[in-house]
This record gives sequence, structure tokens and C-alpha cells, in this order.
Amino acid sequence: MNMASIKQGLEALARALTAIKQAKDLLPDEKIKDDVVVAIENAEREMKIGESQTAYEMGYEL
Repeated sequence: MNMASIKQGLEALARALTAIKQAKDLLPDEKIKDDVVVAIENAEREMKIGESQTAYEMGYEL
């Protein structure tokens, strides 16, 4: 695995999630906003799990 590529991908994902968080406030429907918040929280949780799994597979102790 190329660590620089992984890091770059994770940073891009984090930037995308930040943009989505900011854009959700522009949505007119509260139900849709709530759904977006849940989706963002799930994506952030999955991203953290993925980061941990990648670090573990690369030999880092967690």
C-alpha cells in the first residue's frame, strides 16, 4: 500500500464530508436534513474504522 495515496484519499473524503456538512443547512426540508446528518455521522464513523484498519494492516499498534 502506498501510504501517501491512502492519506490523500482520506483527506479528500474528509474535505467532502465537511462540504456536505456545510451544504446540509441549505436544504429546506428538516426530514432531509436529519437524514443527511445521519448519513454524515455514519460516513465519519466508517472512515475512522477504515483508518484504524488500514493502520493495523500496515503494522501500526493500536
